[in-house]
Amino acid sequence: MRHLIQQCDVIERIATEVLSRQADYQRLQQVPGIGPINALAILAEAGDLRRFGHHRQFLKFCGLDLATHQSGQFRGKTKLSKRGNARLRRTLWMAAQVAIRERENSFRAKFERYVTLLHESCGRTGWG
Repeated sequence: MRHLIQQCDVIERIATEVLSRQADYQRLQQVPGIGPINALAILAEAGDLRRFGHHRQFLKFCGLDLATHQSGQFRGKTKLSKRGNARLRRTLWMAAQVAIRERENSFRAKFERYVTLLHESCGRTGWG
């Protein structure tokens, strides 16, 4: 385990040294939950982030856009399409998990509002 932690530290140091001057890397570092390794993975999978003219294009590339399965009169539930880049989607999911566990940031506040609204709409109280 110590060896893996040391390897992660080396990767973080190299990523910071190599990418610290890149604008996309600097912007990613400002997002809650995204550290040097996640930023490196996002840039490695997505390439130049400025090639996406709209954030929805990036969401579709990641497979984080919404899709509804339908056939004839049948219309299924709306859920993530999962047709995009699975490694990028996993990296963003891991970053989101880190962000919601941090004490104070805008991402956690938004997550808590969504959870509260979800529980209210389901008629539940509390987390159980």
